[in-house]
Amino acid sequence: MASLHQQNLSLEHEALTSLLAQTKNLLIIQDLDGVCMGLVKDPLHRQISRDYIEAVTAYDGHFFVLTNGEHIGKRGVNGILAKTLGTAVGDFHLPGLAAGGVQWQDRSGQLSHPGVSDTELTFLKSIPNRIATTLRNFLATVDHGLSDATVTHCINASVLDNVASPTANLNTFYETLNNPALYRQLQEKMEALTNELLAETTQQGLGDSFFVHYAPNLGRDDSGNEVMWWADDTTSGTTDFQFMLRGAVKAAGVLA
Repeated sequence: MASLHQQNLSLEHEALTSLLAQTKNLLIIQDLDGVCMGLVKDPLHRQISRDYIEAVTAYDGHFFVLTNGEHIGKRGVNGILAKTLGTAVGDFHLPGLAAGGVQWQDRSGQLSHPGVSDTELTFLKSIPNRIATTLRNFLATVDHGLSDATVTHCINASVLDNVASPTANLNTFYETLNNPALYRQLQEKMEALTNELLAETTQQGLGDSFFVHYAPNLGRDDSGNEVMWWADDTTSGTTDFQFMLRGAVKAAGVLA
């Protein structure tokens, strides 16, 4: 019989199904992002299959999820499940780690942040308003040609008020502005803000607590920091500026 580490099983679906059915004490960890949920420009528009949600119950204790998103909040996975089910999620919560690996949820929806201090969560809570203020102040100083209503819509779509991983997602701005040069200035403002926030954490004795995840990015520099992908006439480059707790990386989540 083939073993689970053989990569060709990803193409041989019948063999994989047979192996899963015959393997005792099975452990499946699935990356949600772009796998069972298609990637979209606005997280509020994500969708997930009802069949997928219902199938999780059959693997109780053997199936867990892992995502850089979060379980909770208006853009969280739980809200997507509720929208699909048309009712309260109940025992259909997807168990596993979110926010890159620092937000744990069980099947009944009980939530915790193992190893995260109240001080760290308090600092993270302040970030969404800082992102919104930075965006609004910048747009008040440039000629963008957008109505006040459109600016408000773009800001609301861009500020992801996650509990453990507040994020600026600039996809909506990139499409709406249709101006790579101006969009790059937005990237520069977000980079400056995240650098300012990191400096503040050091001042508050939290210098080892956080890092910034750029998505997509151009790998890491010699210091181990992710490299920004600047926009040009052909690509949006980095769209997500995710302020995360150190250790909140999917590789660590798999080990946990």
